[in-house]
Amino acid sequence: MNVHVMDTPFLLPKPDLDVLVANRAQLRRYTEALGEIHLPVKREKLLSLIEELSHVDKQVLDILTLGPGLLANHGLPDLLETIAKLKQQPLTDETGSHIEVIVKEIREERFKTLAELQLQSSALDDALVNFSAVSVSDVDHFVVEIEASLTQVDEQIAAENQPLGKWLEEEAALNKLIAEVEALSALDKFKPLVASLDKLIEIDPNNRLVGSIKAGIAGMSSILDLANDALEYKHLLKHRERLQELLDALRGNARELHEKRKAEARKLEQFRQLQALEELKSAYSQEVARLLAALNGFLTANRIEAVDSVEAQTALFIRHARFLSNYLTELRRDWRS
Repeated sequence: MNVHVMDTPFLLPKPDLDVLVANRAQLRRYTEALGEIHLPVKREKLLSLIEELSHVDKQVLDILTLGPGLLANHGLPDLLETIAKLKQQPLTDETGSHIEVIVKEIREERFKTLAELQLQSSALDDALVNFSAVSVSDVDHFVVEIEASLTQVDEQIAAENQPLGKWLEEEAALNKLIAEVEALSALDKFKPLVASLDKLIEIDPNNRLVGSIKAGIAGMSSILDLANDALEYKHLLKHRERLQELLDALRGNARELHEKRKAEARKLEQFRQLQALEELKSAYSQEVARLLAALNGFLTANRIEAVDSVEAQTALFIRHARFLSNYLTELRRDWRS
């Protein structure tokens, strides 16, 4: 962490603007991505989070922009020089009165500057408190519920896949059998040959070759008839139809389960992002808090003490103001880039 060290025991911790800007951008991206989260109360919280984030940003920018102007010396060195010259002169009522007027003016100028910076510091502190108070990560119980739901859905999917695989295997076997039956049925085209051969025999009853061919084809026809009778082709088609209905139902159940799992997984992802938001909030707030600590350190180190020398207090105030002004100007330049 880069710091500016003053000649009194107090530091100006410098926020890492790269970290601040990166976490702020992530906060906005996550919040936009979670705009469709299914819990209305979380949607409201996310909107509040972005609103409070904008308030913090505004306060930071106000300090970086207005701070250097508030810390301008406003003639304090000249007033100190005037006091020093007056004190070198013989003390008279007139010089004493003149010194008192200048001291009062110096105190008022310092008080005005410190009061303005205190307002800036308080506004930033309030903005940080409000930002931190918006809690969106209290979703641990939802995460547990969804993880349990996903486990249950996975078990249901596994249970559905087991019979589905079995019926798909049966469907493949049945389709193969029906195709084979349809191929066998094509042999019916040989049956008319038997009738033609009968006519040939009537014409030439003594032709042994014709009789032999008829006997062979008749045997094939008998085999075909037996096969058709045994397989009951229409019954096979009916069975395939019922099996297809069963498979459609199983596939529909599987689709519903997968859609349910997808929806539950999306919810879990959203809740994980909500949990991640807390880390982003913390990292962002930590960097902004460094700026707040720098302001408060300056205010603490420059409290107006009546018992101390006005000249010494003011000289220290001028040096500290110059350090803080340079610090804020540098941050402002980095913020713009």
